[in-house]
Formats: sequence, structure tokens, C-alpha cells
Amino acid sequence: MAHQSIEMALIPIKGVELEDFHGDSSITTSRAPDAIITHFCHLTYLERHELRDLLIAWLDVSHNTTDLLSLCPITQSQRESFFSSIFSDWESSKPLYSPEYIPYVFTGGKTEVGVWSQDLPVSREERKRALENGEQEPIRQHTTARQAGQKVFMIPSMYKDGKKIVIVFLYMDADDEFGDPEHVTFKPPGSTREDAYMRSIKDYDKSQASRVHKYNLEAIIHTARKRIVKYANDGVMEGRLPAYTGHRVPTRFGTDPILPKIESGDACWET
Repeated sequence: MAHQSIEMALIPIKGVELEDFHGDSSITTSRAPDAIITHFCHLTYLERHELRDLLIAWLDVSHNTTDLLSLCPITQSQRESFFSSIFSDWESSKPLYSPEYIPYVFTGGKTEVGVWSQDLPVSREERKRALENGEQEPIRQHTTARQAGQKVFMIPSMYKDGKKIVIVFLYMDADDEFGDPEHVTFKPPGSTREDAYMRSIKDYDKSQASRVHKYNLEAIIHTARKRIVKYANDGVMEGRLPAYTGHRVPTRFGTDPILPKIESGDACWET
């Protein structure tokens, strides 16, 4: 990130230079200390320019790119969209909450692949509950997720075997309990096990990318809000430069999708 910041300081970027912000409409020229900032029009053009690194990071993440030049020139509409995101249901008097990085969820990105072809044995959770209730055998409920005709879901699970990445496909009922793949009728009609594998991988990759994308955007907005709170506390006299305090852009998380590994032969799957 430090390297990127140096490049940004040296290379003029059309759309985020001082004159670009100065030319934007609805800017303020002064603001009393501790005034509440409720809209980006309450920021001076100098303060907006101070947020240019976060604007660029926000555009990079929004467009899923690291090629800044492909985004240029950055328009007034894009700048205002960024600032509007900062002030969405927020003002400088409200408390700040750090975004939560949602860790990998085992059942995240599961894909519906078919139905059970027959009733399955009760799950371990059902059996445990039955024993806790003093039953010898759990009584199967009519609406159980393990009954014939109920939905089957698939999710990939990965582990390393030397240099190879091995992917195992797990079958689950609607309650996230495991089931036997031999008792699956794949849907839609004509679908094969391999079709289900590919759908499962694509859905998994999409789910993980969405989770990380959401966090990256929230981290950038949170960082911008912290700076704006300081601007609000300091106030600004007309023409005064905002105090620079060594701000940094939050680290951008990435994803490690499965599909390219399979296509390149770096991964294999087991049933």
C-alpha cells in the first residue's frame, strides 16, 4: 500500500487532483469546530482531496480491479457516489463501528443439486436430541429434511495433499446435516454428478468473493468516516489546509477461488 501511495503522489490522476475537487459543486469554505457533518457538501474541497486515496481504493474494489488507469478519468458523478456512500445513514456525531470481517463459513455458498431418493437415517443431531429426551430411537418428523424428495445441497471442502489441492464434495440436507451421495437424484433432470460439482464450485467462489468484497468496501468507508470525524472536531477556517496525520488505506483482502485451480490442473476432486 505504501508503494501505491507514493505512485499516487507522483502521478497526476485525472479526476482526483485538487482542481477537480475545487470545481465540484456544493462545497463549503469554512466550518466551526465540533460542527456536525451530515453531508459531503459540508466538506471543503481540500478535505475531499485529502480523501482521494480512499476514493481510488473504493473505485478499485467497486470495479474489482487494481488497474487504476482503466478507471480514468474519474468523474464528478463517481466522486459524489463515493461521498454519498460515506454519509449513507451516518453523520459525524454518530459512533463508529469497525466492520466485521466475516470468516469462512463452512456452509457458505452451498448449492442445491437435487433431492434425496429415499429416506435417510436420522442425523447425529436428531439421535442426540432423542437420547437426551430419553427416547430409544428418535421419532422421525413428517417434515424432516432427511426424507425422500427433500432438497439436497452440495458444498466443496478443500485440503492440501503435498503440493496438490484436493476438493471433496459434501452432501447436506436443509439442516446442514451430512447425507450419503448414493441417495441423491440430481436436478434438473439430465444433470450429472460432474455438473453438480461445477455448479457447486462456481457458487462457492461467488459466495466467498461476495463476502470479501463487502468487507473491503465497508473497511474503506469506515476509514473515511474516521477522518471526517477528525475534520468535524477540528473545524476549518477558510483556505486552511486540513492537518495531515499519516493516514493509510486499509489492507484489501483477496479471494482464492477454486475454479482456476481446477482448470490449471493444480487441484483435483474426490467423491
